[in-house]
Order: sequence, then C-alpha cells, then structure tokens
Amino acid sequence: MRWSNSFDGNRKTYDLVDIELSAGDPFWSAFVEWVSPQNITFRLDADRIISDGEFCRERQRFVGRISSGILEEIEDQCSTSGPTLSLRVTGTF
Repeated sequence: MRWSNSFDGNRKTYDLVDIELSAGDPFWSAFVEWVSPQNITFRLDADRIISDGEFCRERQRFVGRISSGILEEIEDQCSTSGPTLSLRVTGTF
C-alpha cells in the first residue's frame, strides 16, 4: 500500500513570466499479488481508492517579467479522476 500527499500550500513554481500553484488530494494505491503453483502471477492494482483524485492548478501570467508586477491573466483549472482497478496475469504459456 502507498500513500502520498504534499504539504499545505503544495507546490509553487516561479518562471520568468508566470507563477504556477499546484494542489491535489492525497493519493492512495494498493496491490495484491499471488503466484500460483504453475508459476503464473496474478496482480490486482487499485489507484485512488479513497479520495476523488482532485488536482488543481492556478497560473498567474504577467506582462513581461514577474518583477514588473503587472498581472495579465489568471488561469484556474481543476480536474477529477476516480478510482482505477487493473488485473495483470503474467507467466510462460
């Protein structure tokens, strides 16, 4: 099982002409694997099993450089992805 999350405030990236803030929900994933006596491996993977998987990004674009202080536009985007399950079967057939 794996859990990952960013600290409060998440990530802020500065470029010459824009500032970008990225934020997202905690991410949970887990897998179960079984190897049969015939040496065939069955693996079940589950991602985003608890949260909705929302990810948001805000970009502030400036006229010229950030140091000019003249804000041109704010771009705001959010997306959500639900849980995913996958089954993988490997072996020599």
